[in-house]
Amino acid sequence: MSVRVSVGVGIGALGVYAAIFGIGAAHADDSAGTTQAHHASAKPSGGVGHSKRQPRTKPPVDTSPYSGNPPNHALEVALFRIWTITTAIPGLNSATPPPFATKGLTVTKTESDGMPVYVLEPKNSTSDQEIIALHGGAYIGEIGNINWITYSDIARDTGATVIVPVYPLAPKETAATVVPKVANLISETIVARGADNVSILGESAGGGLALAAVQQLVLAGSAVPARMVLASPWLDATVSDPASLTTHDELLSVGSLRSAGLQWAGNLDPSNPLVSPINGSLEGLPTTYVWSSSSDRLSPQTLRLRDDATALGLTNFTFILRYGEIHGWMAYPFIPTAAADRAIIADQLTGR
Repeated sequence: MSVRVSVGVGIGALGVYAAIFGIGAAHADDSAGTTQAHHASAKPSGGVGHSKRQPRTKPPVDTSPYSGNPPNHALEVALFRIWTITTAIPGLNSATPPPFATKGLTVTKTESDGMPVYVLEPKNSTSDQEIIALHGGAYIGEIGNINWITYSDIARDTGATVIVPVYPLAPKETAATVVPKVANLISETIVARGADNVSILGESAGGGLALAAVQQLVLAGSAVPARMVLASPWLDATVSDPASLTTHDELLSVGSLRSAGLQWAGNLDPSNPLVSPINGSLEGLPTTYVWSSSSDRLSPQTLRLRDDATALGLTNFTFILRYGEIHGWMAYPFIPTAAADRAIIADQLTGR
């Protein structure tokens, strides 16, 4: 069974990064997104008789489903924070494909249902395969350089054409309008290339969007892509799993995620499958690979998806569960295991 990629990857403003990842705060681990910045040594605000506030202890999280050598988690978190702060500086992150990332590729811009769509095509490639890539960012963060680097690498490594829709973000648009747009793009690509030549990569929030869009194709009786990879997917916008509160994740805040989830829901109930596709049907989906990690606050959702698929007797799901990696680790070049895991993902997307 398996796991993979990113909730706020590529957000272009430090304020949004801080909101999603809790930069400048301690671990955001309760339903309101509050932190553990209550130091045991802090003096109480009351008078005589008030004892010192004791630090809360967390129940242990079951890490038995996960595999892999424990990474240097503290180093990964520190490097991630440096990366996010650096890429938030104006001019150092791009919502369009930067030339340095797309060497060896032909980049064209098209449009689908009002969405800008960038096509990354390897020069001299003879492959008929196309990969539709959906970025993360909690539905409120723009695509950025780390996404372009990842998608360009996949195009060069596989010879496949990578199609990147820059889908509308909340609150300007919501799941009710964006999911059908993405489903339509997938359907148009299948008509043009054939289902066997089309796959989907969804990272973090993009993973939830990918699953929701393909579920809509199934409901409509339309053809679905041959393969789907969900990397560190956000499948439940309400973040309802109690284990999410106790998962050791120094990047993601439950409160901030829930807030973004409400924006994405708009007028829909946040539990609606368009918003939280874990509540939708798993029947009729393509071969699907799901990546997650024990240090990802969203991993309980992946475990729930695994349990649901197992209970239904579905054999088209594979879950890759890593121990101790940060959310969306496979996208970051400074993570030691990222390159190897990204190569596996490339093979999964192309059926190699």
